[in-house]
Amino acid sequence: MDKPLGTYSFLPYLRVGLANKILQPDQDPVKLRASFHLELKLDGKAVEGGGTLSETIARDVQLYGPGDIVGIDPRAIIKTEPRNWITNFEPNYLPYIDFYDEDFPWRYTPSKADEPAHRLRPWLALVVLEEGEFEDGKNLIDKPLPF
Repeated sequence: MDKPLGTYSFLPYLRVGLANKILQPDQDPVKLRASFHLELKLDGKAVEGGGTLSETIARDVQLYGPGDIVGIDPRAIIKTEPRNWITNFEPNYLPYIDFYDEDFPWRYTPSKADEPAHRLRPWLALVVLEEGEFEDGKNLIDKPLPF
């Protein structure tokens, strides 16, 4: 009996953490950041033998959005195609980037996935240029990367 081939699924809405709780729909104009109202209840005992203390803290917080990203740490990238200095890449082939974290292409999208297709709008795009069509980004070496 032959072993069945493995199957792979592409989930263009996979998110982790607090981003799963974003409720803002994906519509134009897109908000710059997703925002939440959070409440944290703290319970504790007084230091000098007093009773129980309880405090609720409420804050509006925002997650990082696409406009907050100024660069991508090279360690976040597993593979690029074509690889560096490949000069014979066929023009009809598809260039791509594999990121270490699967949710990276839509991690900073400040809206929820659309309902019918369950897709998130990516916050970044791959632009392919020839060597003479851009300036090297070496002036960004000492800038912080919020990865």
